[in-house]
Amino acid sequence: MIIRFDETMEGLIAFQRHHYATSPSQQKSRRTQSILFPAILFTVFTVSAVLQESPLMFIVGAAAALMIFFSMRGKIDAMHLDAVEKQTREMFSEGENKVVFGPRELEVTPEFLVKRSPVHEFIVRWSAVERIVETLDYGYIYWCGVAAHQIPKKQVSKDEYRAFMEAAKSAWEAAKATKSQTAASSLPLPPDS
Repeated sequence: MIIRFDETMEGLIAFQRHHYATSPSQQKSRRTQSILFPAILFTVFTVSAVLQESPLMFIVGAAAALMIFFSMRGKIDAMHLDAVEKQTREMFSEGENKVVFGPRELEVTPEFLVKRSPVHEFIVRWSAVERIVETLDYGYIYWCGVAAHQIPKKQVSKDEYRAFMEAAKSAWEAAKATKSQTAASSLPLPPDS
């Protein structure tokens, strides 16, 4: 089963945003950041209250820390998402990036997921695929914890997309079920197309 589409900057940014929103390490980082500054502020006011023997300073500090905690939660996410988009655009403006953007074809075979472009071919065994995720606009086939092949739904028909994702999930499930996969270095690569 083969599907064809174009990889674009918008698709890359959509993936970066999706990964940022769903990554356990990113979620932990956001929680830490949303708690850290209010905690520091509360500590400063508490120390000031103790040194000045002023319960009012403690109350002001607690109120300020709580206000900042609740007001920053959504803002931290928005700031990070803006930064992710800006950094991605800046990084990829430094060249043509033909390996990253342009026409693509993804092929599902029983043993491999093959991605081709006019300038490269990327082959991964289904046993190495970590997860397959679908969002409103994209399908993602993660070939490692932080990178995925992206299938933009708007560039292919619903039937073509659904058939491709079903074939991908079937091949992936079969690879997970056969647990008898050997080391990649001991198996031959698929023949050139």
